[in-house]
Amino acid sequence: MIKSEAQRDYYFVTMANEYPGYEGPMMWILFSKLPEDEICDKYPEDIESHRPYIYMNPELSAVVREYERNDAKHRMRQIRQHSMYEFEDGETEIYHPELLTGDLLPNYIAAESDQETAERIQSILQGLSDIQRSRFEKLYYDGMTVTEIAAEEGVDYNAVRKTVMQLRKKFSTKA
Repeated sequence: MIKSEAQRDYYFVTMANEYPGYEGPMMWILFSKLPEDEICDKYPEDIESHRPYIYMNPELSAVVREYERNDAKHRMRQIRQHSMYEFEDGETEIYHPELLTGDLLPNYIAAESDQETAERIQSILQGLSDIQRSRFEKLYYDGMTVTEIAAEEGVDYNAVRKTVMQLRKKFSTKA
């Protein structure tokens, strides 16, 4: 197939094809090796019929493609390294919707009606360090996330995460 001069100088791609779900004002991407003003002077009718558009030269196109490759690489790395059993703010709730409530302990106590369980829970609460008790209250009574607690205390996220995991372990083990 022989391409016309216009087909060799530039081509248009619809934004919807390039970016599924796109609904913005720019409907076309103009790809060309030539400067935009030269294309507009050389093919005014065709260019005008595709306005509004985004102009992409090979250098800019290469940057966009590199960004998209890196973004896909990081998304895949996140998917491969994610554990459905790990506690992560905003993600754990996907796999464990029962954690959406901030009232885990009262729900747990209500579900356990015997006196022995209530005493065990009280014993656990009394055995917590000041830091554990503070984080427990912030998490379960104030409804704060691990990230918010870490920011408020000025500590690393993983330190708070470790405390939360220890608390969950203490309350989940049967005496």
